[in-house]
Amino acid sequence: MTVGLSFTATVLVLSLANPAQAAGHERVLNGSFDAGKTPWWSSANTPSKIVDGRLCADVPAGTVNPWNSMVGQNDVPLEAGQPYTLRFTASATRPVTIRAAVQSTLNKPAALSGTQQTFEFTGSSTVSDIHQQVSFQMGGAAEPYTLCVDDVSLTGGAIPPGGGWTYGSPIRVNQHAYALDGPKRATIVNPSTKPVPWTLKDATGNAVRSGRTQVRGDDAMSRDHVHIADFTSYRREGTGFTLVVGEDVSLPFDISANPYGKLRKDALEYFYHNRSGTPIEAERVGEAYARPAGHLSDASVPCLPGVCDYSLDVRGGWYDAGDHGKYVVNGALAAWQLMDAYERKPDPALREEALWEVDFLRRMQAPSGMVHHKIHDLAWTPLPTLPHLDPQPRYLHGVSTAATLNLAAAGARCARVFNDPRCLIAAERAWQAAVQNPAVYAPREDNVGGGPYDDTDVRDEFSWAAAELYAMTGDRKYLGRINTTLTAAGFSWKDTGALADLAILRVPSRFPVAKVITAGLRLLTVANGYLKSLRQQGYPDPAPGYLWGSTSSTANAAMIMALAYDLTHQQRYRDAVLESFDYLLGRNAVNRSFVTGYGERDARNQHHRHWAHQLDPKLPNPPPGALAGGPNTGLQDPVAQQNLRGCAPAKCHIDDIGSWSTNEVAINWNSALAWITAFADQGTFTVAANPIDLTSGFYVNPNSAPAVWARTNPGDSRAARIQSSIGSKPIARWFGNDADIGSVVANYTGAADGHDKLPVLVAYNLPGRDACGGHSGGGAGTPAAYRTWISSFAAGIGTKPAVVVIEPDALGDFECMTQAQIDERLGMLVYATQMFQQKAPNTFAYLDGGNAGWVPAAAMASRLSAAGVRNVRGFSVNVSNYYTTSSSVSYANSVASAMGGSPRFVVDTSRNGNGSNGEWCNPAGRRLGTPAQVGGGAEMLLWVKTPGNSDGECGIAPTVPAGQFSPALAVRLIDGT
Repeated sequence: MTVGLSFTATVLVLSLANPAQAAGHERVLNGSFDAGKTPWWSSANTPSKIVDGRLCADVPAGTVNPWNSMVGQNDVPLEAGQPYTLRFTASATRPVTIRAAVQSTLNKPAALSGTQQTFEFTGSSTVSDIHQQVSFQMGGAAEPYTLCVDDVSLTGGAIPPGGGWTYGSPIRVNQHAYALDGPKRATIVNPSTKPVPWTLKDATGNAVRSGRTQVRGDDAMSRDHVHIADFTSYRREGTGFTLVVGEDVSLPFDISANPYGKLRKDALEYFYHNRSGTPIEAERVGEAYARPAGHLSDASVPCLPGVCDYSLDVRGGWYDAGDHGKYVVNGALAAWQLMDAYERKPDPALREEALWEVDFLRRMQAPSGMVHHKIHDLAWTPLPTLPHLDPQPRYLHGVSTAATLNLAAAGARCARVFNDPRCLIAAERAWQAAVQNPAVYAPREDNVGGGPYDDTDVRDEFSWAAAELYAMTGDRKYLGRINTTLTAAGFSWKDTGALADLAILRVPSRFPVAKVITAGLRLLTVANGYLKSLRQQGYPDPAPGYLWGSTSSTANAAMIMALAYDLTHQQRYRDAVLESFDYLLGRNAVNRSFVTGYGERDARNQHHRHWAHQLDPKLPNPPPGALAGGPNTGLQDPVAQQNLRGCAPAKCHIDDIGSWSTNEVAINWNSALAWITAFADQGTFTVAANPIDLTSGFYVNPNSAPAVWARTNPGDSRAARIQSSIGSKPIARWFGNDADIGSVVANYTGAADGHDKLPVLVAYNLPGRDACGGHSGGGAGTPAAYRTWISSFAAGIGTKPAVVVIEPDALGDFECMTQAQIDERLGMLVYATQMFQQKAPNTFAYLDGGNAGWVPAAAMASRLSAAGVRNVRGFSVNVSNYYTTSSSVSYANSVASAMGGSPRFVVDTSRNGNGSNGEWCNPAGRRLGTPAQVGGGAEMLLWVKTPGNSDGECGIAPTVPAGQFSPALAVRLIDGT
C-alpha cells in the first residue's frame, strides 16, 4: 500500500455493473491500443507487442520487486486533491496478482486469470504535476507468463488536458531588446473593438511616450483578439522599459543601438557546446557547462551488421539535437549556413565551427565515395545522459544518395570559401558516386537510437550540389543539373532545392546572367511574400506554418528577407528581419522567448540529454542562445499530446524537456539563428544609411577642371564667369585607370567627408568602354583587372557617404558587341554593383541607363536588371547628354516601370538647359542645366559631366580630345550659344 494516498477500489468481472467513477477528463493516451503501442513502454526485460488489439507483455521469472517488470505510460497530468479513476481490462496466461498504479494517486493489487476481467480503482492525487505515471507492475513472478491489457482509462481532474493555460501579461513584447533605429511594436490581447490607449514607461516609471493602439482583430493562428501598439518613434536607449495598457503591464525590455551583439556570439557558441570528441572547457563556457570529451570511441566505428565490413574514424562533428546522434544531412545544412554567414561577413569563429563539422562530414565518406547517412547509439539513451557516460555501442548506418550530395554541396562551398583542396576532393568524389548511385535512400524504419532523416526525393540535393560545384569549379557539366528554385516553402534538411538559388546569388559573377536575374527575382518575390505574411499576422511571424521546428522556419524566412535587403538596400526588409526577432524573443501567442537566456519568460527546458536541469538539478539548463523548436501542431510527443490538446496553432508549445516535438533543439535551427544574428548585429554589420542625411550638401571639388583653369588663368576675362557659373558648383569627379585607385578614392571622399559634404564620383574603367563611339575608349586591360580595380574603388569609399555613377554608356552600345562580349560586360557590371553593396554601405550607387534618345525603355530595363541594378540604389540617365530634365524623367520612369517600379534614378543636368538638337558630340547652342540638387523629378539632379569638358574631337571643338577642358566650350554653355 502506498502511504499517504486515499483510494477506493472495485474489481469487476465483465458481467458486473459499473460502480461510481471519478468524473472528469481522460488522462491516458491510446488506452485502446488502436494506434499501436506508442506511447506505452515496457521494461527492458519485459518485451511487449500488440496482439489482437491488446498490449501483451512477456513477464520474466526471477525478479524480486513489483517494479522490476512493468508496462506503463509516462507524462500523465494530475492535479492535487482531485480524484481519478483507473479502469482497464486484463488477463494472464496463469493466475497472478499484479499491481495497478497511478503515481502519487493509487497502487492496488489486481488478481488476474486466463479470463479477461475489468478492473476499476479510484484515488486522489497528492501532487499537481504533468509528469506522473500509470503502470502495471508484474515483478516478483516465480514463473514466466504473458500479461495482456486493453481499454486502459484514467479519468478525473477539474482541468482538461490542454486546458487551464495562462500566458502572463497580455501585452506581448520583444522581451530582450528593440533596435534603436528599428521598428518597435507590441501585440496586445484585448477584446476591445476600438483603439485603446497605451503608455511607454522607462525604468523609473516615468511615461516617455503614449498613443492609441491599432485594432488588428481576430488572429486566426492564435485565436486571440489583438491590437498593435507602435512606439517606433521613440529613439532613446535604455533598460527596463515597460508598456502599459490599462492595468496590464508588459514584461520589461531594453532599447539598444546594438541589441544582438551578444546573441550573435551565444547563438554561434551553441555549436561549441555540442561538439563531440573534445572536452568542453570551463574557461570558455563556465563550470556549469564544462564536460569531458564525449564518444571518443567514434575514432573507430563499425557499420551495423550487414551494412559494411569496415570501420571509419568519424570523430568530431556536432551532436545533432537532443540526442547524441550525428547526421550528415542536418550537419551539412547547418555547416553550409555558417559558411554562408562567413562569406557574407567574415568572422573567424564562424570559420572555426563550420570547419569542425565539415571535417566530420568528410570522415563519413565511404571508400566508394558514397557517404554514410548517420552514426548513433544502438538504442535510445534515457534523459539525462551525458555524452562521456553514454553506455550504448555506436554504429555507422548505410550510405545514402542524400547524404552523399550533402557532402558534395557543403564540400564545394568549403573549398571555395576556405580554399581547402581536401573539401573539393571530397565533394567531387561524392558527386561522382551520387551520379552512379542516384537512388540509395535512408529507410524511414531506421529510427531506433536515432532519427531516420529519411528522404526519397533527391532531385533537390542534386541541384543544390550542382550549383555549389559550378560556383567552385566553373565546370559546365554541373550547370544543366541546376533545376530547382527558391519558393515560399523555403528550405530545410529535407528540401534543399532553394539553396541552389542562394548559391547563385552569393557569387552571381560566376553564373550566367539569366540565372542570376531569375534567381534574384525569385528571392524578392519570396521575401515580399514573407513580409506580407508578417504584416498580416497578429504576431510577427513571416512563416506561420507551425510545424516541427517552426522557429527555424521563422529564422530562415528572416534570412531570405535579409538577403533581399542585401540585394536592394530597402529598409522594409531589414525592418521585417528585426520584427521576426520580436516574434522569436517574446512577441508571440505564448508570451515566450524561444531563445534561452534572452527575456524574462525564456525557454529553459528544451529536450536535451545533458542540458537537463528539469530532471536533475545538478545539470544546467541550455546555455544562452539555444533556440527551442517552437509551436508545432503535430504534437508528436506524449507531453504535448497530453497538455496541448486542442491548442491554437500558434500556441502549440510547452517548455518541457519531455516535449521533443515542440521544445527540442537542433543544429540546423541554431545555424539559422546564428545567420540572422550575424546580419542584425550592428557590431559586424554596417546598416546602410542615407548619404544625403549624413551630409550637409554636395561637395564642391576645388580641383575640378573648371576651377583649376580659372585659378591658373586669373588674367583671362572668362575666368571669373567660368568660376562663378561652373567651378563653384558641385560636379562629379571621374575616375579611370588610376594607379592605386583605392587610395585615390579614399583621399577624395575623405576630403569631402571632412567638410561634411556629399561627393559625386563616376567609375569609368570598363574594358572596351565606348565600344560604338570610340571617342572615350580604353579602360582596364582585362575583366580580372577590372574586378580588382572596382573592388578597390568601393573599398576606398568604405563607410563614408558618397554618390557613384557606375560606367556611363556601358549598357547603351550593345549593337557594337558580340553576345559573348555582352555577357562578359554584364558579369563585370554585376560584380561592380556587388562591390558597392558590400563595401560601401553608405553610398548611393547608380548604374548608368543611357538616355532618352538611345535605347528603348523596356530594353534598357532588361539590361539594367541583368547588370545588377537591384544591388544598388538605382540608375542614372542622360549622363554626358543633352535631353531636357522632363524628357529624361519621363524616360527614366518608363524604365523603372518596366522593372516593377522600384529602382530610383538620377539625371545628369550639366548641359541640358536648352535640351537636345539630336547631336551628342559638342553640339552648338547648348546651355548649362539645373545645378546639383535633391529632388526635381528624380532622386537627384546632378552635374555628372563636367561642363566644358569635350565629348571628343567633333562638333564645335574639333581639336579638343574627349575629357579635356575647354574654356571656349564652357563659355558657350554659360551663354547658350
